[in-house]
Amino acid sequence: VSHEDDGYLASSPWTTTMAAAPAAAAPSGESRRRATACLLLSLTISMLGIGYAWAAQFARVPSLLEEMGLSDAGMSLAFLAGPICGLVVQPIVGTLSDQTTTRCGRRRPWIGASLGVVVLSFLAIGDSFYLGGLAGDRADNRRPRSVAIAVMAFWVRSDDV
Repeated sequence: VSHEDDGYLASSPWTTTMAAAPAAAAPSGESRRRATACLLLSLTISMLGIGYAWAAQFARVPSLLEEMGLSDAGMSLAFLAGPICGLVVQPIVGTLSDQTTTRCGRRRPWIGASLGVVVLSFLAIGDSFYLGGLAGDRADNRRPRSVAIAVMAFWVRSDDV
């Protein structure tokens, strides 16, 4: 990629330029910085983790809910409610994080809290039989408390990512 106006010439197909902050805000006065393969990999590696998390979730949750006795209609509602809640929750969290001022920044406290919630929701999904038993479910085919715990954890998990 060649930029004739600033004399920049990319030397490799694995590098590109990324627009940085405006020149007035950049400490050295540069308006572009070189994005190497390592930088691009570090910026996108989180998407790999998210992909694996979604794959694991969608591989296990339907069979888990079916074991608990949830009907097909109930399962479709369980899978639909997460994205619908995300339409409401994500703008609210975005607005709140825009107004957050901490020494760690605006986003980092929210990212840390989200990480904790995601971990707890994964644990709740995996242990929903046990948690439902603690809440009063019997060992029969229908386990309404286990289903409620698993679906709520699934919704929280869907909203967080």
